[in-house]
Amino acid sequence: MTEATQFCWLVEAPGQHYLAARQLAGYRFYWTQNHDDALRFFSREQADMVMMSVRELAPKLFWFAENLTDARPVEHAWLDPEKDTANG
Repeated sequence: MTEATQFCWLVEAPGQHYLAARQLAGYRFYWTQNHDDALRFFSREQADMVMMSVRELAPKLFWFAENLTDARPVEHAWLDPEKDTANG
């Protein structure tokens, strides 16, 4: 069994999309399906504050909330394959 070694909070939208940022002709927020590319936060409160700030800065990024469920902070765990407890 592989152990979870890192726990962080992500902002998750419906369909397992995660809030991320990139620089392409300027800095932009976007949704990614790769949780490794997502912005990570130490607490639910941090994730929620950033989510609400981004919502004010880029409201079109949250268009889906009108028809689907809204984005929310969700805790995620990352597994460390080097700490495989099944193999000792």
